[in-house]
Amino acid sequence: NAGRPPKILEHPFDSVVPKNEPVTLNCRADGDPPPEISWFKDGKSIRMSDSRSLRNVLPTGSLFFLRVRKDHDAGVYACIARNAFGEAKSRNATLDVASKFNFFHSKCTLVNLVFNHAKSHRM
Repeated sequence: NAGRPPKILEHPFDSVVPKNEPVTLNCRADGDPPPEISWFKDGKSIRMSDSRSLRNVLPTGSLFFLRVRKDHDAGVYACIARNAFGEAKSRNATLDVASKFNFFHSKCTLVNLVFNHAKSHRM
């Protein structure tokens, strides 16, 4: 049984999350032997041992944030899956942290745009 290098099956995607809310950045990989997944933020390896951090890697390989914090957590994330036969890197995903007001305001603006657009086309 030769073994296979890792392949990313599920990539993380861009997310905008209100401050202090939870979020999960997905990463799932396959390989033989099963690959180990590590995460990078802004090109630097993330240390999970940081006690101030409210994030951890789930058994699936996804990165879970209990509560996102604006300055600490916003950035560009990617996961890398490694085994003895090679490695695979995910796409980059940007995590933006919005204040509650900004997040609510942008949702209302979007709803109003869609609503007004629909009204203007019915006349």
